[in-house]
Amino acid sequence: MTVRSATLSPADVEKFPRPDPSTGFITVFVGKKGSGKSFGARQTFDRYPYDGVCIDPTRDAKPTCDYELLDEPLPGRFPWSMDSGPRKLLYQPDPRSPRLVDDIDAAMALVLNPSDRPCIVWSDEGMAAASSAHSTGRNHRLFLTQSRHYGPASGCFCFARPRRIDPLYLHQADLVFIYRVPSAADRRHLAENMGYPVDRFEREYSQLVRAAPYSFLLWDNNENVLWQCPPLPSPRSSSSSSTSEPAGSPA
Repeated sequence: MTVRSATLSPADVEKFPRPDPSTGFITVFVGKKGSGKSFGARQTFDRYPYDGVCIDPTRDAKPTCDYELLDEPLPGRFPWSMDSGPRKLLYQPDPRSPRLVDDIDAAMALVLNPSDRPCIVWSDEGMAAASSAHSTGRNHRLFLTQSRHYGPASGCFCFARPRRIDPLYLHQADLVFIYRVPSAADRRHLAENMGYPVDRFEREYSQLVRAAPYSFLLWDNNENVLWQCPPLPSPRSSSSSSTSEPAGSPA
């Protein structure tokens, strides 16, 4: 397999890979707190044109689109409504609950059912609780292996420590957004599971840490390209070169 790297300037925003909602996609955002990953996932979720479920055990996700709060007990499928238009739901499970892992996994069922309606899940650190390198919930694994046969379903997942999650997230992701990842072991885990040479990845990462805040690496798993990316502007900004806010999703 041939892999390559490339650099995008703020003027090159139009060249960014764009996930296709009609076929389903998986995007993974990794990085330490405050590096920009939640902002990137938020933009992906808000702009998705169909139904969506945000799983937010940390209360930090804060979707900016219109949404409805989802109460427990959870239904087994996306709740019916007389409104035929797309709906976004926000689920905030109790992080102190002994059933937290089961509750988060149950929320994934809403994304997969009904299976003939497109839907996106945004999990802001939620999958870290319900999925690990050694155990992945039933609905999570179904999503990762068969999401395109359900809806198709799409997802954006945020993780602080990639080494602690199921490698299947990286294997199945269409795009991986990599912000500041201080741990060398985490970076090795990323490179090895993306299929990118570890030494080359470290060289690319060394450039990233010298770049402007909220810059990121973007791994295109379909094209085998690792992009060096500048901070993307806020959707409210008319300037493609603005760096006033963190960003991390294709415009």
